[in-house]
Amino acid sequence: MPVLTQVPDGANAARDRLLTTLLPDPRQALPEVRAAEAARDAVRSARREPEHRAGELDAVADELVARGLSPAQVREILGLRADEDLPGH
Repeated sequence: MPVLTQVPDGANAARDRLLTTLLPDPRQALPEVRAAEAARDAVRSARREPEHRAGELDAVADELVARGLSPAQVREILGLRADEDLPGH
């Protein structure tokens, strides 16, 4: 069984050593595992993005309401559809 010539540092080292013993071609599989983990992290980040953006929209809407606009006026100014309600309003 091929052995990796370079062992990564940190938390992934133990996992990589285990995969090296389990996989028939770890030199090819370990980069694929890392690519899959990167894709997983990107998906997780993308799932959090709408919440983050909704929070930003809510903060700006609060600021506009504090300056004297009604929530309905803010929705109209922003061109929000009827099903796109402002968070918190």
